[in-house]
Amino acid sequence: MATSQWRPVIHDSHGPKYLAIVNALETDIASGALVPLQKLPAQRALAEELGIHFTTVTRAYREALTRGLIIARVGAGSFVSTKAAQHIEAARSAQHQRPLGTDHAAIDMSMNLPPEPDDVALQQRLRDDFDALGRQLPELMRYQQAGGTLTDREIACDWLAPRIRCQQDHTVILPGVQATLLAIFMLLKLSPVKPLCCAELTYPGVKRAASQLNIPLCGLPFDKEGIDPDAFEHACQQQQVGALYLNPVLHNPTALSMSLKRRQHIAELALRYGVPIIEDDAYGMLPRHPEPSVASFAPHNTWYIAGLSKCLGAGLRLAYAVAPSAIEAQQLISVLRATSVMASPLTTALASQWMTRGTAARLLEAIRTETRYRREIAESLLPGTALSGENSAFHLWLKLPAHWTRAAFAHHLTRRGVSVVPSDSFAVTEPPPEAVRLSLGGAISRAALDTALTDIAATLTEDPANGAVVI
Repeated sequence: MATSQWRPVIHDSHGPKYLAIVNALETDIASGALVPLQKLPAQRALAEELGIHFTTVTRAYREALTRGLIIARVGAGSFVSTKAAQHIEAARSAQHQRPLGTDHAAIDMSMNLPPEPDDVALQQRLRDDFDALGRQLPELMRYQQAGGTLTDREIACDWLAPRIRCQQDHTVILPGVQATLLAIFMLLKLSPVKPLCCAELTYPGVKRAASQLNIPLCGLPFDKEGIDPDAFEHACQQQQVGALYLNPVLHNPTALSMSLKRRQHIAELALRYGVPIIEDDAYGMLPRHPEPSVASFAPHNTWYIAGLSKCLGAGLRLAYAVAPSAIEAQQLISVLRATSVMASPLTTALASQWMTRGTAARLLEAIRTETRYRREIAESLLPGTALSGENSAFHLWLKLPAHWTRAAFAHHLTRRGVSVVPSDSFAVTEPPPEAVRLSLGGAISRAALDTALTDIAATLTEDPANGAVVI
C-alpha cells in the first residue's frame, strides 16, 4: 500500500479553502499523481503543513468522502478510493452533458426544501424509527381524532416550546401549512370586503389560497426589519382588514427576519385595530437564536403555524397550528373535518416518535449544519452585494444587475440546466423586482450546487443578447 506526503497545490481562489483542497485532491487523482489506496496525510498534520485551521481540513476530508474520492479506516487513516477516478469521470461527464437548448432542468433550485444530510448513522436511525411504527400499523390505518390525539398534541407543544408557549387544547395538527392557511382563511371569513394584508413579496401558497377563495391581497412594503408599520396602519385606517399574514423568520423569498422592535410594533397595531395575525413560522426552527414569535406579543390575536416541511422534511405533510383560544381551535377542527378530515395518522405518529426519541432534534441539527456549508459555498461564488438573506436560510434572494431581466435570466439558466424562481411568483404588487430566488437544499449534492452556482455567477456577468462578458 503506497504512502504519501501529499501536499495539495491550492491556487488563489475566492471559494472556501476546504473546497480548494477537495478540488486539488480531485485533480491529482485524475492526473495519476495520487493512486488508488494511497494513504493521505493525517488531517492535523496537513493542517499544520498548510498553515490552516484543523477543522478546514476535516471538512475537506468529509466532503471528499461524500464524493467517493477517499475512504477512511478507523485507526489507519484516510486513503484514495479505488473508485475515485470513476467518480470523477462520472461527475465531469454529467457536467458536460447538462442539457442546452431544452427546458429540462438538471439542477432544480426552484423547490425550497431543506438539504438532505448524508449522515449514514442518522439515515439509519430515521429508517429504524419508521420500521418501529410497524407494530402500530393496524391502529394507524384507521380514522383518528380530527386535530390530533391528546398525546400527539402534547408532543407538538413540547416541540414548539422554543418558539411559543402553548396548551394542547389550543393546538391542532393539520396536513401541512397549505391546508392550514386555507382552513384559517375560511374560518376568518376573508372576502373581497375583508382582504388579507401581507408583504408585497410573499409566499406563493398564500397567493394560491387567496385566489381560490377570491380574497384580495393588500401588499405592504417592507424593509430589512419587516413590514412597514406605517403602511399597515394606513391600510387599517382605509379599509376593513380581514387579517395580516406574516412570515417573520427567514421570510420567503428574501430570507430576511423581522426585528424584535418591528414584531412588537406590528403586534401592537394589530391589537389596536382588531386585526387577526396569521404567523407562518415555517422557518422558525432553523436559526439557533431567533427573535420571539409575534404570537408571544399578541397570543390572543394570533394564529400561529409551524410546519415540518422546512425543518424536517416536506414528505411529512404536517403542520401544527396554535389558535388564539380553545374555542377557536375547535372551530378550526370543524373546518378541517369539512376539508381534509384529519392529518395522516401515520405521518403524525412518525413525527411524534422522532420528537420523543430525539431523532427530530438530531435531524434539525444536521439540516442546520448542512445549510451553513451550502451558504458558505454560495457566498463564496456569488456577489455579496446582490444577495439578501441570513446564514441560517437555505434559500437566497438574488438581485439582478441592470442588464438582466428576471424572465431572461431564468430562461437563460434553464437552457443551461438550472431552474430558479423569478420574482413574479412572490409579487403581490406591480411591478415585480428584477430578482430570483435560489434554493440550496433538496437532493442537490454539494458538488452539483457548486456547479449550478458557478453557472449562475458566470451568467450574471454575461450579456443577455450574445453571451459576452459584461465589464
